Amino acid sequence: MYTRGIDIDKYSSSHILKLVRPKKEYAKTTFKWISRPEVTKYLGEDFSKTTYENEVEHLNGISTDKDCFSWMIELDGRIVGNVEINQIKKMTKKYRAKSGSFCTLIGSEKDWCKGIGTISKKYACNWAFRDGGFKFIEAKAYVQNDRSWVALEHSGFQYKNNENEIVNGQSVEWKVYLLSKHDWELLEWSKD
Repeated sequence: MYTRGIDIDKYSSSHILKLVRPKKEYAKTTFKWISRPEVTKYLGEDFSKTTYENEVEHLNGISTDKDCFSWMIELDGRIVGNVEINQIKKMTKKYRAKSGSFCTLIGSEKDWCKGIGTISKKYACNWAFRDGGFKFIEAKAYVQNDRSWVALEHSGFQYKNNENEIVNGQSVEWKVYLLSKHDWELLEWSKD
């Protein structure tokens, strides 16, 4: 689903960062991202058989998908990534309260390591806890993807445990983090 656009005013005084509605018109850009293994290798999903048509359909269907909230990340008018709170049914059952799981993708290496994904995640969290009725947000990162899990720790997510899973026929190990609404309320960035 899509709820509303979110302006991220704390990112930079010289750049405009927003979370905007996913549109099928973005498929040309997003398909390029998911076609590159170096971009998707830590997402825990096999994108190798995804076609352009699949991606158009995916973006077109996001607005009615009741199991996720999704935003495109826009920097200075250019789509650079995606952040979503997904697996709402599964996470709500797991935590016995309205919950979701984060997935964040920054599509181009030139936009990596600039804090775009981290701040986008914070603003999506602010919406989830303030307006969306969520009680918990879970986030996972591959053990070897230290940039992601270190960013989660610096953001205030609490490490819970490691989980093993088979992804694309290979065993992977995730570091699992959780942020509760109560803990979020204590964070400085929850006021943004």
